[in-house]
Amino acid sequence: MLPVRALLQVAPNIPTNARGFSGLFLFYGIIINTCFNSNLMSFLTLPELEHVPETPDELWKMQEYNIKYLHIPGTVPDVFFSPTKNPMHLGIKKRMEYLPLSSNIQSMMDTALVPKTAQLHYDLVGHISVAENLTFHPGFVPVKMSRKPIFDLLLGFVLRKYSKLTATVSYNVGKLQNTGNFEKWFEETLDIFRGRGIKWLKKIKAEERREELGYRIVELAGNAMTATTKPFTLD
Repeated sequence: MLPVRALLQVAPNIPTNARGFSGLFLFYGIIINTCFNSNLMSFLTLPELEHVPETPDELWKMQEYNIKYLHIPGTVPDVFFSPTKNPMHLGIKKRMEYLPLSSNIQSMMDTALVPKTAQLHYDLVGHISVAENLTFHPGFVPVKMSRKPIFDLLLGFVLRKYSKLTATVSYNVGKLQNTGNFEKWFEETLDIFRGRGIKWLKKIKAEERREELGYRIVELAGNAMTATTKPFTLD
């Protein structure tokens, strides 16, 4: 912009049309520069979101979080927590609120709606619950999944000992895993559940069933998807 301004000041022989074009260039340059700076300032001053636990260690250290646990007697998590001597696992276990399996949906919704609440769940089942009950818009997920599990739970086929099918099954399972087919099929399954969940939540919204947790999920998603950062403007 400075060269244009200097040119306008010291060059009286510039044609009128060219001077007008240079003036418009300078004017719009000032507007663009001002808008860029205001947007940059609004971005830099955006408040930082509160950190939430993303690993078992962080959940253990953040004592203010309530921990919900769907208790199924005799399952792997139940067996895992019973004899553990690990301080981290013991600390989490002491804070766990044991819930029956029948409260699965309500517990997941409470986790999304109630601040400082965590839910211990099976990875695959948890993703399905979120897709079917907490997803009003595909681009917004109201809960944050842990980056690291408390323990790894492997799934596999059960065959008779020394079965002649063992080698064939192992080969094909490995091939499907390496080619990403399992992940693709699971994502397709989640899409089906998301479709059901969105249809269900839209019905709750249309009927204005405000007393239900599903309506609060709809409001939460709406507020998140319509939230915008407003830069400074020129009046």
